[in-house]
Amino acid sequence: SMHQCLASNQYYKRFDSLIMSARNSEGKVIENLEISLKNFSIVQCRGNCNKTTPYHNEIISLVKSNMELKNFD
Repeated sequence: SMHQCLASNQYYKRFDSLIMSARNSEGKVIENLEISLKNFSIVQCRGNCNKTTPYHNEIISLVKSNMELKNFD
């Protein structure tokens, strides 16, 4: 529905990636994020047609501030 490469390139099938959606208060998807499970970094964050939205920097900041790399050994 967002016309993004995340779907067409099937990033959701990668074993080392987590795909998340940032939604507004009405539940509408604003941007989708791909996060690397190798190093817990944001690989990409895109809105409709692979463009960024006015909320892009806020989404990136919010995700980064809540992401902690934990040692599970």
